[in-house]
Amino acid sequence: MKTTQVSSDLSSTNITSPADSLGFDGAFPIRTDLTGSDDLTVSKETSPLGVLNSNPSPSTISSEAPTVPVSPAATGQVAFPASPSIDSSGYSTSPASSLASVATAAPVTSELEPAATSTLAPYAPNQLILKFKQGITSAEVAQFQSLFGAVSTQTIKLTGAEIWKLSGSLSVEKILAQYRSNPIFEYIEPDYIRTVGAFTPQATFPNDPSFNQLWGLHNTGQNGGTPDADIDAPEAWDIQKGNPNLVIGVIDTGVDYNHQDLVGNIWTNPGEIPNNNNDDDGNGYVDDIRGWDFAYNDNNPSDVYGHGTHVSGTIAGKGNNGVGVTGVAWNAKIMPLKFLDDQGSGYTSDAILAINYATAKGVKLTNNSWGGGGYSQALYDAINAAGQAGALFIAAASNDAKNTDTSPSYPASYNLANIISVASTTRTDALSSFSNYGLTSVDLGAPGSEIYSTTPGNTYATYSGTSMASPHVAGAAALLWSQNPTWTAQQVKNTL
Repeated sequence: MKTTQVSSDLSSTNITSPADSLGFDGAFPIRTDLTGSDDLTVSKETSPLGVLNSNPSPSTISSEAPTVPVSPAATGQVAFPASPSIDSSGYSTSPASSLASVATAAPVTSELEPAATSTLAPYAPNQLILKFKQGITSAEVAQFQSLFGAVSTQTIKLTGAEIWKLSGSLSVEKILAQYRSNPIFEYIEPDYIRTVGAFTPQATFPNDPSFNQLWGLHNTGQNGGTPDADIDAPEAWDIQKGNPNLVIGVIDTGVDYNHQDLVGNIWTNPGEIPNNNNDDDGNGYVDDIRGWDFAYNDNNPSDVYGHGTHVSGTIAGKGNNGVGVTGVAWNAKIMPLKFLDDQGSGYTSDAILAINYATAKGVKLTNNSWGGGGYSQALYDAINAAGQAGALFIAAASNDAKNTDTSPSYPASYNLANIISVASTTRTDALSSFSNYGLTSVDLGAPGSEIYSTTPGNTYATYSGTSMASPHVAGAAALLWSQNPTWTAQQVKNTL
């Protein structure tokens, strides 16, 4: 795959536990102003995945301390970290065919209408994601490249979408104002910024890591909790602890792959010879030994921010090794896919690349504890392509304390069969005060308040958020698939 440089003269299900089903049959801004909803109910299931209840009720919300949102203000042209340069990673150009009617149907002009005041979510100021309808000629594409001021273009193989990096001679908003509804495009959209938001560290961090602190896995009533308000991981482990051949893609801020509780469970690329400066497996990424860093376009998906490492520990922290914590699927493998930068934000285009990387590698399961930004057809298409390949996309429902049936939050709210949208619950089996919810848009709830897990540098910390709930479900799905490797994604989802 390659980058094309453009010449300057062109451009409500109840959850059964792994124990029942293994044979068996960012976290975002936290608020305390959530109001109840009559369309949600709570019932404490007796299954070993008791807290993974469908549509936990706002009427049993716990009161948790609010935090200050850190996500960018929802304006169009705003100051964000510069987009990473786009070079030779992960793309190929596709030949264009002929569309005789395109010139008359959608004439290319040298001037664009002025844009209205921005109502867009935050986005990359000089980048577009677009897809032409079939039949456009290369000459017509070149006209658009020239008009838009494209300096490089890249095509995503799985979906046919393109990422155009622009010179800035025309603003994204002006281009969208003129061409967003033009019939020549399947879609043309901003490269929205996605973020982990403001996940919430607790006031104190234990120095003595212990399984007893992992209430989401095994709740004995510790620290005021409700006994058995957990996923009953020990009962599941009697049957399955995770298959080392089962890989979970963690699409996040990266992973501390040298952490004492993770190093033994990091996926390594069998098709790549380490550090020989060659693309041995021919996937367009040089020396992608343990995944890829799409935020900075290199082969080191390490985690500075801490979020992705925390998520990974919950999914597949090494169990029974005498140190730290235990993940839900403690023998499964983590594939680090970093698209969020060291401040916890990133671009939709990089998220798409991460999803496509996992799909191309045959990964059945990804965890996605991130969100924000507007609706993106390109992102929808990438998730759908993963689903068509048989993969599940586990997504945090987000932390706006809103009903996502009426106020959708993406990507969790996309109406796709392979998405599992996860709300957050507390140690008392209530909906977390910050968590989004929805009768039809949220699939289930899982432990997300006060979750203790791995952080960079062989450390551990307690965070709260739907970001912490999603990996509990990803881990449970990994156990199901480990025990039942021939199951389809829909079978795993239905069982959960």
